[in-house]
Amino acid sequence: MTGSMAQQRHSCTTLRLLPVTAAVFTVVLLYNTTFSRQEAPTNKIFFQSGNSSSRRGNSYVVAAAANISRFKQQLLAGMVPYFARQNTSLPGYGLEEEDWQLFKPIISCPSNRPLTKYAGEEDGSKFLCQVDRPGQLRRDCIIYSLGSNGDFKFEQEMLSRTSCKVHTLDCTYNGTSQGQRHAYHKWCLASAATAAQRGPPFYSWSQVTQKLGHNRVDILKIDVDGYEYEIVGDWGLEYAAAADGRENAASSLVLPHELAMEVHMMIKPKPSARPWLKTWLAKLPKDIPHTLPGMGLFFLSLAELGYGVYMMEINGGAPECCSEVSLLRVTGSP
Repeated sequence: MTGSMAQQRHSCTTLRLLPVTAAVFTVVLLYNTTFSRQEAPTNKIFFQSGNSSSRRGNSYVVAAAANISRFKQQLLAGMVPYFARQNTSLPGYGLEEEDWQLFKPIISCPSNRPLTKYAGEEDGSKFLCQVDRPGQLRRDCIIYSLGSNGDFKFEQEMLSRTSCKVHTLDCTYNGTSQGQRHAYHKWCLASAATAAQRGPPFYSWSQVTQKLGHNRVDILKIDVDGYEYEIVGDWGLEYAAAADGRENAASSLVLPHELAMEVHMMIKPKPSARPWLKTWLAKLPKDIPHTLPGMGLFFLSLAELGYGVYMMEINGGAPECCSEVSLLRVTGSP
């Protein structure tokens, strides 16, 4: 990756500070936190999943695609007030809670897969469309988990609730497999350019799917403390290559069907931040977008790849830090 991949580990939780120092990251959940969760209203649920390929053309998918298109068309207009605000305030301190509303859910889970929280209530839990009932996933489903830092609650719950094979990728921790259907790979996901420059254990997304022999990934969980931007950015490059038919990209590109990730925003602490926070933030990657326009590009790229947000849980203690986001890929080819 662009910075030291030693930072690619399990994502942080947040700590409530005084209002004047609300721009925070933290690494524990021993303090009080508040969360604001958003789901798409039930009367705007448009996506229907299943094994039948004919459902791609049904009204659910058509309407979901329309919602994603509408999101892309309206995003800039929603961001214009932010540009004016930046003229009178210091940039670079992350999002306010209302800013996250620009990326609120625009679709929701299929009716046969209601929204469900997995892996407990603490840091590391993820919202997914329900996966543990018969017929909700293929029997030979594949799940990737990026970033672990030795915490395998998500992997263990997926192993116990589904028939999926689960693969954990983290080159910063000496992990071991958690069962017969689980494999631990001491790899870190990087852009194709970084992987070519640095070599193993850094691999691009396509290199990973090819090495593991997967032509479909059902679920991807991402907890990599800000490197989600490089991962999604590289998908855009690969998708463009696939669309152009270059270098056999079309036959090798495998994008995950469902995403659950913590999206990070705030990196630079406010001048009034406590010294320990400034020290800790200084260790994080410096190439994460610092402003709302950067976050807008991130979600716009996901929408261009066919992903729609169906759940967002804003970190109420420090909304400028991060937010849990879950998405389904409802349009796009390959």
